[in-house]
Amino acid sequence: MHRYALPRGKFLGVRAVLLYLALFNLLLHLITYRQYGYFIDEFHNIDMGKHLAWGYVDNPCLIALIACGVRVVLGNSLFAVRLLPAICGALVVWLTGRMALRLGGGLFAVALAALAVIAAPIYQILCGIFTVNVFDVLFWNLCVYTLIVIFKTGRQRLWLVFGLLAGLGLENKISVLYLGFGLFIGLLLTRQRQCLAGPWPWAGALVALLIFSPYVFWQLRHDWPTLEFIRNTRAVRHLRHPPHMFMLAQVLLLNPASLPVWLAGLDYCLRDKDGKDLRTLGWSYLVTCMVLIVLHGKIYYLAPTYPILFAAGAVAIEKAAGRSRDLAWLRPAAVALVLAGGIAFLPYGVAVLSPAAFIRYSDALKLHRIVPVHRGDTIALPVHYANMFGWDKLVESVAETYAELTPEERPDCILLAGSYGTAGAINHLGGKYGLPEAVGGHNNYYFWGPGDRSGKVAISVGIPKSVLDELFAETEQVAVIQDEYLMVNVAGAPVYVSRKPKISLKDGWERLRRFD
Repeated sequence: MHRYALPRGKFLGVRAVLLYLALFNLLLHLITYRQYGYFIDEFHNIDMGKHLAWGYVDNPCLIALIACGVRVVLGNSLFAVRLLPAICGALVVWLTGRMALRLGGGLFAVALAALAVIAAPIYQILCGIFTVNVFDVLFWNLCVYTLIVIFKTGRQRLWLVFGLLAGLGLENKISVLYLGFGLFIGLLLTRQRQCLAGPWPWAGALVALLIFSPYVFWQLRHDWPTLEFIRNTRAVRHLRHPPHMFMLAQVLLLNPASLPVWLAGLDYCLRDKDGKDLRTLGWSYLVTCMVLIVLHGKIYYLAPTYPILFAAGAVAIEKAAGRSRDLAWLRPAAVALVLAGGIAFLPYGVAVLSPAAFIRYSDALKLHRIVPVHRGDTIALPVHYANMFGWDKLVESVAETYAELTPEERPDCILLAGSYGTAGAINHLGGKYGLPEAVGGHNNYYFWGPGDRSGKVAISVGIPKSVLDELFAETEQVAVIQDEYLMVNVAGAPVYVSRKPKISLKDGWERLRRFD
């Protein structure tokens, strides 16, 4: 038996405890998923699932395939949309504990590593909504676990499994390239570079490239719209955080109380003799972090790299506490610290409070104002919550305007959306009002086109009047979208009714194109 392990009973053994923690994380989201509404990207992903392709302006194709599968099997209810992310979050908790176990940790190390993930607001945010980010964390940590097995056992053929997982990760989100670059440099800087002399890592890379290649060909065929999207997004929405703010964001997103755990993990990976097999992963974290700082990547892009640091840190703390009775206090202190921080930060990651109660709570801490994610973030709520509000009111406003049209105008009326969130919300929530599907030129909706309606009359939301004046002879503002919790760059969007088109919408479609 491992010197740090406790007896592994059927219900209280290390694997059982890890399963309980993973299930707790799952249940936490299944209990709270209805507190707020749909997140903006969830609407978009649902619509992508209705327009399957090898690529999209903002993401590769995997999220659309998943959305399509969810719709076919479970439908598009909020529960159906949120179930898979919650399961992925539980799997990340389980994987982190398995990493600690694979590194030689006992019950304490496995439990502390899993608790650190549960207590980190960023993972609770990501596994609470249906976006590419939760799958990004899952795929990357499946890759890391595979690497640990390779480095510990020398089974080089597992590079093929790594390539499969990395390829799927790339088809989910291209920011995996950041992590892949960090890993490659980490290999070159450590003794694990020896494996590059063999064929298996290169075979794994080829597998990943083959899986990723349809997306590359899609980009080539469509004149690389994602490059335009990245360029515009950085100019319009992204904030450029200086290095100290980027690192402060990491501390806050991971739960400040967990800082000693992942720092101990980084030290274990880079310096501890028992962590020599993890040198590549330690350097990979440092390189990826520096790349994201230099390239002004989003503050949460580094999130997939921390579970291995939590696992390694938990093992290091367990070892230190086991060396001397004088250090036995480290175990309860570490658990208590992580749990206390996790409870304090829980409302930032999980919707356990009403919006009004959350605002009162956050006013005392104001942490989401210290390191904002986007330009135009709401004052009242952090971005991941603010983007869950206002959609019902928006659709109701459009429905009221649509109902006021004459019976002769409605069959010709087209709904023009100025953003992908507006279009997705109308398409998902507008059915009960009898609304036609919205179209627009923002991101993927541009490629999906104006539809079959004549467009003799148009109801538009969030499109500048100057653009509408180029397309229609008459444009009248009839409403303004308002919600006290909505993002400030979405609230105040005008609703227009336009008539007497100057040109057909198909001929003027290019004027609505916007990738950001």
